[in-house]
This record gives sequence, C-alpha cells and structure tokens, in this order.
Amino acid sequence: PFNRSILVYATTRLEFGRDDEYIDWRKPYIDERSPERWADWVRNLKLIASRPTNMVAANNMFDVHYIKYHTGIDALYLPSWCEPDSDAEYSPQVGTAVLLGPYRDNLDYPRMDDAESWKHPILKGLTRAVRASATSLEFKRLHELYPKYKWSDIAKHPAMVLIPYQVSTMSFFEVYRMNMPIFAPSIRLLASWVREHGIMWERIYGNPERIPHGHFSAEPDSPNTDDALEYWLSHSDIYIFEHVQIFDSWEDLLRKLATVDLSAVSEAMRRFNREQHEELVAKWRTILDMATGKKRTVTDLVKRPLHALSFDTAMQALWDVEPLPPDRPAMMNDRCRQLELAPVWLPKSEWAAQSSAAVQSPEESADRRNQAWAQVESAYHQVLGRSADPSACPYQCGIMQGDSTDHMKIQLCSSDEYRAGRRQHSPVCKALCQAHPQLERVAPCG
Repeated sequence: PFNRSILVYATTRLEFGRDDEYIDWRKPYIDERSPERWADWVRNLKLIASRPTNMVAANNMFDVHYIKYHTGIDALYLPSWCEPDSDAEYSPQVGTAVLLGPYRDNLDYPRMDDAESWKHPILKGLTRAVRASATSLEFKRLHELYPKYKWSDIAKHPAMVLIPYQVSTMSFFEVYRMNMPIFAPSIRLLASWVREHGIMWERIYGNPERIPHGHFSAEPDSPNTDDALEYWLSHSDIYIFEHVQIFDSWEDLLRKLATVDLSAVSEAMRRFNREQHEELVAKWRTILDMATGKKRTVTDLVKRPLHALSFDTAMQALWDVEPLPPDRPAMMNDRCRQLELAPVWLPKSEWAAQSSAAVQSPEESADRRNQAWAQVESAYHQVLGRSADPSACPYQCGIMQGDSTDHMKIQLCSSDEYRAGRRQHSPVCKALCQAHPQLERVAPCG
C-alpha cells in the first residue's frame, strides 16, 4: 500500500508466527484462530506476489520450495551474504583442531553440556572412528573450544565439520564466506541422524494445512513430516553451495580430511563467493530499482492508492481486503501499554484465617498463598480473554508486612513474552482491579 513495493524475505518457515505449535514459546498464542490466521497469511502473500512491483524471496532453497509447496508462488532465491570481519580470512595453523560446528547443535540442546554431548551416539561414532584409524587429527566442538569467539579465531583451523540443526543458518554463510573448507554429512547420512535422533527438529515449526492452489503437483509429500525427508533435506544450504565436502560416514570423513587439498577447496570457494556476490548485487539492484519506481509502469502507478488515510484503508482500496482482527500479542500491546511490573495488593483477609493475626504454620501460609495466587491468576487470564496458562505469564508473590494488616503483593505482567525490550503494560491491571474490587490498587495500577 501507499504506493510502495513490498519485499517479503523469508529466512525461515512460512508458518512462523501464524500456526507454529511446535515452538514452545509460541504455544500460548496458538488457539482456534491459528488455522484462520494461517489461511489469511497465505491468501495475503498470494495477493502481494501477484503485483509485478512486489517481490517474494527466500534466503535458502528449502524455503523457496516450501513457499511453492504451500502457496504456488515462485520465490526468488536470494541467499544471505553475511561476510565476517576483514581479518577473518582462512589461514589454517599447524596443530589446530578440526572444528565441529555450528556453535550449537541439538545433540544436547539447550544445555550445551560438552561432556554430555560427546556421549551422544553421533559423536560416540566419531570417537570410535578416530580411535580405529589412529589418525593424528583432533576434533573439538566449536562451543567447547571457544565459549566466546571471533571469526579470526575460527579462521586458524583447517576445516569445520557441520552437524546441522537447521536447513539454513547464518553461521553457515559466515563460515563459507571466509572460504573455510566445510565438511557435511551426505543426505543419506543426515536423514538417518534425523530419523534416529531428531537432530533437525527445528526445521519444522508447525504442520499447517496445505491450502489448495494451482501448483499442487510441483512438490512431493509434506515438508512438515518425514515422508519425503531426503527430498526436502536436499534443499539445505550444505547441498546447494558448491565445494562443500560431503561424507557418507565418520570413516569416510577421516579419509577425505587426509586426502582432500584444503587449500584448493578454499580457493574454489573464494571463486564461488566472488561469482555469487556479483549475482546478489545484480538481484538487489533490480529489487531496489523496482522499489524506487525506476521500472514501474504508469498503469501500475495509477492502480495504487497514493493518499491512503491508514494502512487498513490502503489495503482495502488496493486489495479489497477487510482489516484483520488483531492477533494475541497485538491485543496485549493494546491493553497493556506502559506498565512496569505494576503490583496488585491482595488483603490478608483474602488469604489468611480471619481469626488469626498471623498465619499459624508455614504449611498453612503456603497453602493460602497458593489459593490467593490461583485466584488472581484466573482473574488475570479472564481479563485477557484466554485460558489460564501459568507458563505463559509467571508471577512473583511475597508477604508484605504492614502496620496493621499483612498483604500479599503479586507482580503481574512479568511475562517472558514482554521482557525482551518491550514496555510493560498498565490497562490490563486496571481492568483486573475493576473486575475484582477485592484487589487493593496501588500506583501505577490505580
């Protein structure tokens, strides 16, 4: 809208933020509207792609095919560049270990316990192969060797062996751009690791419905299951970028590390990077020319609204689309603008025995606190219009000693969903206080 081009640049799965029930922190937002929101997103993406001045792109071939599978749209392949610092030039030093990357994997995620990870069946297989071969090569997990690192540290090592947790990661681009030889499991080997150990569960965010479109036969079985696993894994970055060294087993890896000319591989990667850089510059120039209007037609400009009063009116004028209702985070933001962990005070009479000036035992104290906590928790979620979910909004409580009456102080709106750089919110607590007058309000809640 507003006479501007739209670039939709997918770097991960299309359902992320819509119908992605496999992601733990997204689960509080999944409800009966999620399939509808997914369908709305697919429909809107098709409308966006239908305009010649808009662009739908993806930074990896998996998502290019994933978008085709779910929408029928031919997305532009636009890989990320992600070149490290200029001092991060591949310059291996004698005696340095072969790195196992990336920085994290799913062998022991999220604990990242290096000692435990070496006990994983995949790495135990590597350990056995090294012992059987009597090789002088040493292998170190990147996280194990460098709790914090600079790319100039990584450049000192002869090669990196990847144990993928995703089909595309920024760290892959960064390692490749520094011309460092990369060794990766074959599709057959990686598929066996996925089936037996689930190491790439992060490639799937949800299992949204495939909405009918005109290119249903263009892709095979669902990417959200393992039915066509080898096909979908084949679109991972490690199989798309040239000169990545592929191994079929740990024994095969040791043979190739001993025989492959790593300097020649690095030089071949440098040439590939140079060619791809030129291609990317040309593609981005075309996109920006389109966005700035240098290649628009008069007809296209006439069709687009030049003076829309709002985003919703622009969308209505351009696409004849009714405004979508706000999703759950937007509702929270609208209701909860500007709260900084507002305390709500619950009188002692609500949780302590009326006949006692003090709670008689620690057990009784805990029991009555828990009852009051559950009361406020239930009321809080009622105000938000959603089912109670303790994991979605943690609370802090404690006994505050007053001159005449004890109170329980309960911190609301301290959810992990809004801690990361977002302002906390007051209207939801005001609504809670109004709905439940037994809660004593104090600033900023009152």
